[in-house]
Amino acid sequence: MKKIIYLALVLSAVLANAKGKQSRKDIEKCADRIQNECQISNNDRKRIVENGVACKQIQGFGNTLEAVVLESGDVTVVETKDHCNKTKFHLGNNVDIVDMKVISGRAFLATNSGAVYYIRSGTTPSDNLVFNEILKADRTSYKGVASIHGGKTPETQDSIFFSDANDSDLSVIDGQKGVGPEEIEALVNKRRIITLRATEARNNGASMFRN
Repeated sequence: MKKIIYLALVLSAVLANAKGKQSRKDIEKCADRIQNECQISNNDRKRIVENGVACKQIQGFGNTLEAVVLESGDVTVVETKDHCNKTKFHLGNNVDIVDMKVISGRAFLATNSGAVYYIRSGTTPSDNLVFNEILKADRTSYKGVASIHGGKTPETQDSIFFSDANDSDLSVIDGQKGVGPEEIEALVNKRRIITLRATEARNNGASMFRN
């Protein structure tokens, strides 16, 4: 019985880690991509590997982004096809990213408080990088979202689903549990989208990958 309990605890830890932090190998690959595209210093590459808990590429809207989630809860987004501009966002103190999925040219993030955000490139070269929080129908932050995933069939693969800690899908819009990215973006008309302001933006100078 003790052995069964121990194995269950190990499995739970593995599953929790799979939903949250990426493997160090995947983060190293992401750091290598950024270094190859933007010629960042070896010190900055090391900071990404040591301070990053997730690092994913986002392709869409004619641009390629690399989103680096730091242990501090900050997110640094590198626009590798646009002069390697780097933009840093602060989600708040004691905020951890517990899940990050790339779906339909956007990265969706869930935090330890259950809040949900998405990142994408601007739709035209003159548009700014987009980093938004998605709100509930009562225009407050989500609280129970533990993971995000796309659909499991060809018809729903581009849909976005929010799940709780028990892997049960939650309602996103008007009782729908899986919605398209355009439907989520249209929530701005219902005042259910908050745009985050960058804390830093530059393409050279001091490192943007410090905690």
